[in-house]
Amino acid sequence: MEFELILHAGMGKTGTTSLQRALAAAEAAGNGEGGLSAQKAHYLGMWFDRLGEDYARYPGLMALAKADAETQRSLAERFAGSLAESAAADGTRTFVLSNESLFERGRVLAPFLGRLAEAVPVKAVVYLRPPRDWLPSAFAQWGVYHKTQNGPVPEFADLAPRLLRHYRAITLWHEIFGDRLAARLFGRDIDIVADFAAVAGLTLCGSEVRHQARPDPVEMLLRGLFNDRFGGPVLPGRFNAAVLEGARLPAPRAAAMAARIATTDGIEAMIATEAETFAFIETVLGLDMTGGAAADGVAAGSAVPAGEGEGAGAEKASAGRDGPDRDGADREGAGREGAGREGAGREGAGRESAGEPVLDPALQARLIDALTELTLAQATRIARLETAVAALEAAAAPKDGGKSANEGKEPA
Repeated sequence: MEFELILHAGMGKTGTTSLQRALAAAEAAGNGEGGLSAQKAHYLGMWFDRLGEDYARYPGLMALAKADAETQRSLAERFAGSLAESAAADGTRTFVLSNESLFERGRVLAPFLGRLAEAVPVKAVVYLRPPRDWLPSAFAQWGVYHKTQNGPVPEFADLAPRLLRHYRAITLWHEIFGDRLAARLFGRDIDIVADFAAVAGLTLCGSEVRHQARPDPVEMLLRGLFNDRFGGPVLPGRFNAAVLEGARLPAPRAAAMAARIATTDGIEAMIATEAETFAFIETVLGLDMTGGAAADGVAAGSAVPAGEGEGAGAEKASAGRDGPDRDGADREGAGREGAGREGAGREGAGRESAGEPVLDPALQARLIDALTELTLAQATRIARLETAVAALEAAAAPKDGGKSANEGKEPA
């Protein structure tokens, strides 16, 4: 029975979650309308589970990547054989496997992928996102949202060049699959579900909801401030569970963090270092990676240099309402309104002359809203906890009117 394997390999941050959910929904629909079974297709999921428990799920992929070349080639033959058996048994003509992390692991999986390409008809599908758009998203994901490295939240200029090297993997994928590599352009106006369906020859239903979209700027700022507290990597769930629990003094400057996680300074020079890779993509694969506008600078809604733009205007407006520097006055303490505001004003002026960034007024307003909501939500949680603790204390109290046997007696 003739069949084809569609291997969707990434890149990351190109709408993979939306595609995988559409594939899973079509798989679940079976022989119903839009179902994969009705189309003689089958979604294998993300992993090479057919190789057995030793190579199942994420740990199995890591084991496969660490296997020697001979073992990888043998496993590729086993996987191809499993697909052939299924095709013969149920008439499946199209198998789909989707895992965005395969793209960057192409080199360590080269023996497996190469033998698989020889053993069965494989079409590799890769989505490439122009770097000016991809880099800020990738930095937000792996530098801030999920801090993947030790130390503080990194500067864009430090992490972005390493992230940019991900594109180099495309040359290996082209080397392995040749004209069976479908390199597709991804952008904000690209419906990846519809595009992939056309490439794979399938019918898939997308969703209006964007999955794994970059969080709101205020959330990213709060995550950055939170993750910066820890020396090691920080999973997103840690922030979700703690939500800025505890305090750190002196409090970090929100504007400085906003500038650190939003700036894209140096992106053009970074992209230039990979000119050979992008030239390959454009000349061999026909995808324009560098034709957009230059992108150095600070993203909208983050921070601006002190004394410039809307941020400076906000500072002046603040001075008209609350004194020279409302932020500084808050730190000096509400109990010393007169002298405190005066001193805070001098502190604020010092920051402006030093060129420290000022939080964008729109982001500052959203940050206040977010902190208000978080504070109220945490207050509700604390109230519930206090009620539960009081109930436990009441249940554990003595049953003789609230007095223990020795209560009220003089010591011997």
